[in-house]
Amino acid sequence: MSSKHERIISPNLFYAFVDFGKNVDSMPVSYVVPSAVVADVIKHSHTLWLSTPGKAGQQRKDGDFRRFLPNYDKMGLSFGHGAGWLNPVQEAFSLVENAS
Repeated sequence: MSSKHERIISPNLFYAFVDFGKNVDSMPVSYVVPSAVVADVIKHSHTLWLSTPGKAGQQRKDGDFRRFLPNYDKMGLSFGHGAGWLNPVQEAFSLVENAS
């Protein structure tokens, strides 16, 4: 994702993220996420990431790239979006139906 997604917010806009699993036998899992949630999470996580030192201890450089992840704890970014934070929106296509 990019920095522009931090500003794209609409009550009728949802993102569907699909996890295809670890192998071809895995069933895909979808997460239906409101645009306001995506915008908030990528903005907050990127700001937090910028405040942490890089691999060599250097100050990180800001860029346009943003990451939307199912577990930010794996990146060392602890802000309440660790493993399982997307579970409430797993296969939540009813959110789209309710918004229309």
